[in-house]
Amino acid sequence: MDNASAINGHQSTEPGHTPKLTPAEADALIPPPTRAKRGFAVLSPEKKREIASMGGKAAHEHGRAHRFTSEEARAAGKKRHQLRMMAAAQAADGTPPPVSPSATPADAADAQPTTGSVHNGAKR
Repeated sequence: MDNASAINGHQSTEPGHTPKLTPAEADALIPPPTRAKRGFAVLSPEKKREIASMGGKAAHEHGRAHRFTSEEARAAGKKRHQLRMMAAAQAADGTPPPVSPSATPADAADAQPTTGSVHNGAKR
């Protein structure tokens, strides 16, 4: 048995014979391909933070962002707490939670698109 086959745990009957590997062993010898970082993955954490900050500032300037006041946050937390308590009580009773009327399939089918062109279904 030569040194290479002794290391790999295979025995060879011929001198200079390379042992046959199973597909799993062969895959283990091939390193996985490395992918180059692209986009934001290349940037440093400081640069990412700076870009995110610019986006947040722009959203506030254009009126598309909202900062909760302490009163609004308190009201939202209270509402969420009430919903969680109702769900827990219903789970204890074994009754299914109520379905929101806006989540029914019939309402979704009847809804009109809010943007874009209206299509009447005729072929063009």
